[in-house]
Amino acid sequence: MLLSLFFLEDTSDNLPDGQGCVGVSMAINEKHLAKKLQDVAPQFLWKHTPDRYSGGVPDRHVLLRGTPKTAVVELKHYAHPVPPRNCKVKLQKRQALWLEEWRREGGNAFLLVGFESNKHVAIFSEKFKRIFSSGMTREEILKVLVPIEDVAAKLQELMQ
Repeated sequence: MLLSLFFLEDTSDNLPDGQGCVGVSMAINEKHLAKKLQDVAPQFLWKHTPDRYSGGVPDRHVLLRGTPKTAVVELKHYAHPVPPRNCKVKLQKRQALWLEEWRREGGNAFLLVGFESNKHVAIFSEKFKRIFSSGMTREEILKVLVPIEDVAAKLQELMQ
């Protein structure tokens, strides 16, 4: 399973009706999100997977304790409430391709996006390349948004 969190940027020129949003790209917020996920989802073993050489490798490898179920997770964070308009993700092309390939080969891959001091998380489990290239609508975000306390249950539901 791959979880991925992302930053948002202004996409006024790229999305319908001039809709866009302003993002915050502070890595420290991803660390806070990772800590929060460990706290609210202790049934998962969260392992940091740093890779300074190949690029695109997800931030975390996750294991549902006591099972063979695993996932890769990319973490991103947006410091404000869910944006009122469409957003483009600051997900690197290599990250999107990595997640797509992992999914295509039968693995669990997720893009997790923390919002508003990590009170809510959007959990994306597919269409990573489209998210990278075209962004997402507010409606798409709302469909996959859960309170952080419900992340563990939602991940268990989504894992194969």
